[in-house]
Parts: sequence; structure tokens; C-alpha cells
Amino acid sequence: MNANDPPEKLPSDWASRETEPGDDTHETQPMPSRAGRAGGNAALPPQATGPYRLGNVLGEGGMALVFEAHDSTLDRQVAVKVMRPTLLGDAELQSRFLQEARILGQLEHPGVVPIFAAGRLPGHGPYYAMKRVRGRTLREIFKAMHPRDFQAPSHTARLVDIFEKVCQTVAYAHSAGILHRDLKPENVMVDEFGVVVVLDWGLSKKLTASPEEQGIVATQVGVVKGTPAYMSPEQASGSSQALDFRTDVFSLGIVLYEILTGSLPFSGHSRTEVMEKVLHHEPPHPRALNRQASRTLAAICMKALHKDPNRRYPTAQELAEDIRLYRDLLPTSAYRPGPLEALGNWVGRHRPASAAIGTALLLLLSFGGFALHRREAARIRRQEQADRERLVAQLDEQREKEKTQATLLSIRTGIGQLRELDERILALQADLPKAADGPARAAIQRQIDELDTVRYIASNNLRSVAIGLITQLSCKAGGDLAQVDPDILKFFRGIAVESARALVKRHDYYKAHYYLWDFLRTDRDVPANWSEEQLAELKALRAQVEEKLREGQPPDAPLPEWSRHAPYLHSPKPK
Repeated sequence: MNANDPPEKLPSDWASRETEPGDDTHETQPMPSRAGRAGGNAALPPQATGPYRLGNVLGEGGMALVFEAHDSTLDRQVAVKVMRPTLLGDAELQSRFLQEARILGQLEHPGVVPIFAAGRLPGHGPYYAMKRVRGRTLREIFKAMHPRDFQAPSHTARLVDIFEKVCQTVAYAHSAGILHRDLKPENVMVDEFGVVVVLDWGLSKKLTASPEEQGIVATQVGVVKGTPAYMSPEQASGSSQALDFRTDVFSLGIVLYEILTGSLPFSGHSRTEVMEKVLHHEPPHPRALNRQASRTLAAICMKALHKDPNRRYPTAQELAEDIRLYRDLLPTSAYRPGPLEALGNWVGRHRPASAAIGTALLLLLSFGGFALHRREAARIRRQEQADRERLVAQLDEQREKEKTQATLLSIRTGIGQLRELDERILALQADLPKAADGPARAAIQRQIDELDTVRYIASNNLRSVAIGLITQLSCKAGGDLAQVDPDILKFFRGIAVESARALVKRHDYYKAHYYLWDFLRTDRDVPANWSEEQLAELKALRAQVEEKLREGQPPDAPLPEWSRHAPYLHSPKPK
């Protein structure tokens, strides 16, 4: 029964009922009743003792019952714990009952229920009055939770807060030399304001006192007292002389195990089976049952549950300190986080500074990102501009190539026309001797002269076009005509050679000599060289022309005056 539930009447057989020894034989403070609840408080007078008027039963255990009572002196509600009359003949139980009252009276701590008074009810036995505690036990909180809640960080944080307060209460008891020996969720009460109270000090033991001072007469070697599922190995073995504060640490480790996993580390179908596991079995690691469990809390839990007492926390104070360090995101004695986890803990401890640093980094990254974006945008613009310029250059180059090809085509066409003129002139020259009379011969000669004039004009125009194209290509090559396509140069030089050859073929040696001179004079303005093949042909044509010009002339007869340019043919090619 919860302390907040409506009070029940005391069972009519409360004075004679006995409970079997077991997990629930150590109730001390207002606890849920686990025995039958019925009947009234017929065996106990309403005004049992002093200022306390007893009312309804709040809870009962194997050794005593707890009544709601009214303190008429201070006009307040209290709780009065009364020992069962049927157990008054057991000196050990009476000693334990009074020892619990003495210990509670010595422990002045928010986590311990304060004692107001203690004494004996006339004809019934010992009692003590204490603060009326309203709230839920930790066990009731566990039962109200869904299994998934044990994996939720918010629920874990709330339960760890309760657990830390329990550790602080037990640490205070340890500082006073008192061992609880029955720590479990049923003996932890959380009131409506969040105050955590440790209950049921009936099995507590003062380690610094003699057995007579403790009032525990029958605590002997081999006698096992406590709740099996929450016992330490030394407690389960019945070695009462070996018990110290590390026994409570083990029990607290079991409670923490339940908080992390929602289950007990040692369970079984009987007390013997459970104690066997406590003595000889290692529990599964908490993170094996709950992957969401904190590594730090799991390490703290396993340290508290070590079989070897020397490897546990010496007292609940050290355990409470590790819990505090965990909550403050600091390294604990049980677990050292890795670099990334330590960084996360540092951020959690220094939230304002972390927020400021994070904001600064965010701004820095934002500015850096903006700057990088601007640089990238500028680079893209430059790249696009370069691509456009390259495309324009490619288009220009393509147009120039097409223009050059068109010019070359027109030059080839012009060369073809010159050849046709040459063939017509040759044909007329062949018909000239065959003319019947002078007028016919004169008519043929006029035709030859007219065609020759047309050919001369066409040849000069063709040469002008060719020289203009060569000059243009040379300028694009930076003035270096050697960079111009050699085939084009050879083609242009071939025009001059072919013109001279055509004149020689027509036996017009005088004009051929002039053409050779004129070609060389004009080509001097173009910084280029004749090919060896073309130069050889020019020399041969020149020799042939000069030989024909000297036929029928004295040996010392001068050649036409433009022959002074002929030595150019003998000069070495310009470098």
C-alpha cells in the first residue's frame, strides 16, 4: 500500500499473525503492505500511549506494523511503528527493533526519517514515533515505467538523481560507522516534493560498536540476513564478520543496475538459486542489455558489483562522488572517456563558452564560406570569360582559316585561268607563221598582245593577292614567316616559277627576264626564302633566258638593265 493511499483498518488478527521469513521481513518505515489487509484495530486501544492517538494502519512487515497517528501535543500527523505482540518473546527481534530506533535517532540527515519519540506500549511492547512520509517507493516508480523508459535519457537522469541522493544518505550513515545491509528499491521513498528517504534500518549495524552496544544478540556466523537479490557475496555466504561498508556499495550497485537495465543482475526461482548466482555468477554488462546506457554509469555499476570487495568503492561516499562527477560530465575513477567523448563532455560542462565558441566558429565558417563562395564565383566568372574568349578566338581562327582557304581557292582558280591564257597564246603563236599574208599575221599578233596584256594584269593581281595573304599570315605569326604553313609558301613561290616557265615556253625571253627580276624585287619585301628546289629552277630558267637573249648578239653585248638584280640569285639565302 502506498503511503498516499487511504489508510486501512488494522487486521483483527494483527497480534497473532506471523509472516514467513523472506524478502519482506525487514520493513521499518511506512511501506506498502504485503500481507492481508482487512478488519479493524480491535486489539489495540485508540489512545495507546502518551500524546499519540493511533489511527489506521499504513503498512506492515514481518516484525512490525506502522500506524497513522495524531500527535495531540503538536497537533500533527505522525507515523508510529509498533512491534507485533507475538514476537515480544524474541529478544533478538526486540533488540533489532530498538536498535533501529537508536540508529534513526543518531542519523540526522534529510535522507533519514527523523525519530520523534520511542517507548513501550503498556502490555504490548516497544514502539517509536517518526515523521509521516508520503510518496512512492523506488520499486513503485520502477513498476510504473514502461520497459522502453529505461532507455530514455530523461528517465535515466531522473532515476540517477534519486540514486545519487540515496548514495549520499548511505555515505552519511557510513561516516557514522553504520552499515544498512538491506538496501533495495522497496526501502527508498521519494516524497511528493522530490525528497529521497532511505527506509528500513532494521538490519543496520554499527561497525564500531560491540555486539552488546548494538543490542544484536543473535547475529552469528552462518546466519544470512537481508534480501537475497540485493545481497553482496560476503553477505550471501553468511560471513557476518566480513561485512563492511562495501556490502552496502554492492547493494547500491544492484539498484543502479536496475536503473540502467530495468532488470536484476541476479535472479532466480528461489532464495538459494539467487544467492548461488550472487556468489558465483557474473552479471551481463548493462550495455549488453541496454545499448543506450551510459558507458560511464555502466562502468560505475560494474565496479560497485565486483565480487572482490577490495575492487569496489570503499564506501558509498566514493560511489556518490563518481555519480556526481558523471553528472558534471567529468572523468570518474571507473571510466576514462575517449577523446571524442571527452570533447563532448567538455562542451556539456561549458555550455555558455561552447555556445560562444560555436557561434564564433559558425560565424567564421559563414564568413569563410562566403569568402570561398565569392572566390569560387570569381573563379567561375574568370573561367567563363576565358572560355568565351577561347571560343571567340577559335571562331576567329576558324573564320581566318576559311578566309585563307577561300583566298587559296581564288588563287588556284586564277592560276588555272593564267594557264588557259598561256595555252591560247601558244596556240596563236603557232598559227602566226601559217598566216597567209601580212594583215592576217597582224591580226593574230594583236590577239596575242591583247591576251598577253590580260595575262600580265591577271598575273600581277594574283601576285598581289598572294603577297597580301603571305604578309597577313606573317603578321599573325609575329613577323616570323617561318611559322607560316610551308606548303602555302611553296604554293605562292610556285606561282612566280610557273609564270616564268610559261614565258620561256612561249619564247618570250625578254619578258621572262623582266618577270624574274620583278619577282625577285617584289619578294625582297617579304622576309622569306625560296626553297632549294624553287631556287634551282629559277637559276635554270635565268640561265636559259640569258642564253636566249645573247643569241645573235656580240659576246660583250649588255643584257637588259634589270639584269643587275640577277646576282641576287647567286647570293646566299638570308638567315
